[in-house]
Amino acid sequence: MVCVTSCQFSINVNGELAGYFQGGRGLRQADPLSTYLFVLCIKILSRLFCKTSANQHFKFHWRCKKDKICHLCFADDLMILSKGDVNSIHMIRNVLTEFQDLYQNPNKSDIFLSGSLGVEREQIIRILRFREGELPMKYLGVPLISSRLKAV
Repeated sequence: MVCVTSCQFSINVNGELAGYFQGGRGLRQADPLSTYLFVLCIKILSRLFCKTSANQHFKFHWRCKKDKICHLCFADDLMILSKGDVNSIHMIRNVLTEFQDLYQNPNKSDIFLSGSLGVEREQIIRILRFREGELPMKYLGVPLISSRLKAV
Protein backbone atom coordinates (compact mmCIF):
# COMPACT_ATOMS: atom_id res chain seq x y z
CA MET A 1 0.00 0.00 0.00
CA VAL A 2 2.97 2.33 0.55
CA CYS A 3 3.71 2.09 -3.19
CA VAL A 4 0.22 3.34 -3.95
CA THR A 5 -0.36 5.92 -1.22
CA SER A 6 3.03 7.61 -0.92
CA CYS A 7 4.12 7.93 -4.52
CA GLN A 8 5.36 11.09 -6.18
CA PHE A 9 5.17 11.93 -9.88
CA SER A 10 7.28 14.08 -12.14
CA ILE A 11 6.54 15.38 -15.60
CA ASN A 12 9.10 15.04 -18.38
CA VAL A 13 9.26 18.26 -20.41
CA ASN A 14 11.66 18.32 -23.37
CA GLY A 15 13.70 15.51 -21.85
CA GLU A 16 14.02 17.22 -18.44
CA LEU A 17 12.16 16.32 -15.25
CA ALA A 18 10.06 19.31 -14.20
CA GLY A 19 9.34 19.05 -10.45
CA TYR A 20 7.50 16.50 -8.36
CA PHE A 21 3.94 16.31 -7.12
CA GLN A 22 2.25 13.98 -4.67
CA GLY A 23 -0.14 11.31 -5.93
CA GLY A 24 -3.53 11.88 -4.39
CA ARG A 25 -5.85 9.02 -5.39
CA GLY A 26 -3.74 5.87 -5.67
CA LEU A 27 -3.77 3.68 -8.76
CA ARG A 28 -6.10 4.30 -11.64
CA GLN A 29 -7.30 2.03 -14.38
CA ALA A 30 -4.62 1.53 -17.08
CA ASP A 31 -1.85 2.62 -14.70
CA PRO A 32 1.22 0.59 -15.76
CA LEU A 33 1.92 -0.30 -12.12
CA SER A 34 -1.57 -1.73 -11.51
CA THR A 35 -0.91 -5.07 -13.26
CA TYR A 36 2.17 -5.76 -11.14
CA LEU A 37 0.42 -4.81 -7.92
CA PHE A 38 -2.55 -6.99 -8.88
CA VAL A 39 -0.25 -9.99 -9.39
CA LEU A 40 1.38 -9.38 -6.00
CA CYS A 41 -2.03 -9.12 -4.33
CA ILE A 42 -3.30 -12.32 -5.94
CA LYS A 43 -0.12 -14.09 -4.82
CA ILE A 44 -0.87 -13.01 -1.25
CA LEU A 45 -4.47 -14.22 -1.57
CA SER A 46 -3.30 -17.53 -2.99
CA ARG A 47 -0.96 -18.06 -0.04
CA LEU A 48 -3.75 -17.23 2.40
CA PHE A 49 -5.98 -19.86 0.77
CA CYS A 50 -3.18 -22.45 0.77
CA LYS A 51 -2.56 -21.81 4.45
CA THR A 52 -6.27 -22.08 5.20
CA SER A 53 -6.71 -25.28 3.22
CA ALA A 54 -3.94 -26.91 5.28
CA ASN A 55 -6.15 -26.55 8.37
CA GLN A 56 -7.71 -29.89 9.34
CA HIS A 57 -11.17 -28.27 9.64
CA PHE A 58 -11.17 -27.10 6.00
CA LYS A 59 -13.00 -29.55 3.74
CA PHE A 60 -12.15 -29.68 0.04
CA HIS A 61 -14.76 -30.05 -2.69
CA TRP A 62 -14.97 -33.79 -3.34
CA ARG A 63 -13.60 -33.42 -6.90
CA CYS A 64 -10.65 -31.33 -5.65
CA LYS A 65 -9.70 -33.30 -2.55
CA LYS A 66 -7.11 -35.57 -4.19
CA ASP A 67 -5.16 -32.66 -5.71
CA LYS A 68 -5.92 -30.31 -2.76
CA ILE A 69 -7.25 -27.55 -5.00
CA CYS A 70 -9.13 -24.86 -3.07
CA HIS A 71 -8.94 -21.97 -5.54
CA LEU A 72 -8.23 -21.17 -9.17
CA CYS A 73 -7.15 -17.78 -10.54
CA PHE A 74 -7.44 -16.70 -14.14
CA ALA A 75 -6.78 -13.09 -15.15
CA ASP A 76 -8.84 -11.08 -12.66
CA ASP A 77 -11.23 -13.93 -11.81
CA LEU A 78 -11.07 -16.16 -8.76
CA MET A 79 -12.90 -19.44 -8.17
CA ILE A 80 -12.97 -20.73 -4.61
CA LEU A 81 -13.76 -24.42 -4.31
CA SER A 82 -14.74 -26.17 -1.08
CA LYS A 83 -17.24 -28.46 0.51
CA GLY A 84 -20.30 -26.48 1.54
CA ASP A 85 -19.93 -27.03 5.29
CA VAL A 86 -20.16 -24.11 7.71
CA ASN A 87 -16.57 -24.44 9.04
CA SER A 88 -15.04 -24.29 5.56
CA ILE A 89 -17.24 -21.35 4.58
CA HIS A 90 -16.25 -19.43 7.72
CA MET A 91 -12.60 -20.08 6.91
CA ILE A 92 -13.10 -18.77 3.36
CA ARG A 93 -14.88 -15.70 4.76
CA ASN A 94 -11.92 -15.07 7.11
CA VAL A 95 -9.48 -15.13 4.19
CA LEU A 96 -11.67 -12.76 2.16
CA THR A 97 -12.09 -10.44 5.15
CA GLU A 98 -8.32 -10.33 5.69
CA PHE A 99 -7.82 -9.68 2.00
CA GLN A 100 -10.62 -7.18 1.36
CA ASP A 101 -8.54 -4.13 2.24
CA LEU A 102 -6.33 -4.93 -0.75
CA TYR A 103 -8.88 -6.01 -3.31
CA GLN A 104 -12.41 -7.32 -3.37
CA ASN A 105 -15.68 -6.24 -4.88
CA PRO A 106 -18.60 -8.16 -3.36
CA ASN A 107 -20.96 -6.51 -5.88
CA LYS A 108 -19.16 -8.44 -8.64
CA SER A 109 -19.02 -11.72 -6.71
CA ASP A 110 -21.40 -14.65 -7.07
CA ILE A 111 -21.66 -17.93 -5.21
CA PHE A 112 -22.63 -21.13 -6.99
CA LEU A 113 -23.91 -23.95 -4.82
CA SER A 114 -24.40 -27.52 -5.90
CA GLY A 115 -26.01 -30.04 -3.59
CA SER A 116 -26.66 -27.65 -0.70
CA LEU A 117 -30.27 -27.49 0.39
CA GLY A 118 -32.52 -25.26 2.49
CA VAL A 119 -31.09 -24.02 5.77
CA GLU A 120 -27.51 -24.96 4.89
CA ARG A 121 -27.76 -23.04 1.60
CA GLU A 122 -29.13 -19.92 3.32
CA GLN A 123 -26.47 -20.15 6.01
CA ILE A 124 -23.66 -20.24 3.42
CA ILE A 125 -25.08 -17.25 1.52
CA ARG A 126 -25.49 -15.31 4.77
CA ILE A 127 -21.89 -16.01 5.84
CA LEU A 128 -20.29 -15.03 2.52
CA ARG A 129 -22.73 -12.21 1.66
CA PHE A 130 -22.53 -12.87 -2.08
CA ARG A 131 -25.47 -13.07 -4.43
CA GLU A 132 -26.37 -16.56 -5.57
CA GLY A 133 -25.58 -17.38 -9.17
CA GLU A 134 -27.34 -20.08 -11.16
CA LEU A 135 -25.92 -23.06 -12.99
CA PRO A 136 -25.59 -23.74 -15.84
CA MET A 137 -23.60 -20.66 -16.84
CA LYS A 138 -20.79 -19.92 -19.25
CA TYR A 139 -17.31 -18.85 -18.20
CA LEU A 140 -15.05 -17.74 -21.06
CA GLY A 141 -17.43 -19.50 -23.45
CA VAL A 142 -17.24 -22.85 -21.62
CA PRO A 143 -20.42 -24.12 -19.98
CA LEU A 144 -20.18 -24.70 -16.23
CA ILE A 145 -22.76 -27.16 -14.99
CA SER A 146 -23.25 -29.23 -11.87
CA SER A 147 -23.56 -32.49 -13.82
CA ARG A 148 -21.18 -34.23 -16.16
CA LEU A 149 -20.36 -32.72 -19.58
CA LYS A 150 -21.26 -35.02 -22.45
CA ALA A 151 -20.02 -35.12 -26.03
CA VAL A 152 -22.80 -34.56 -28.54
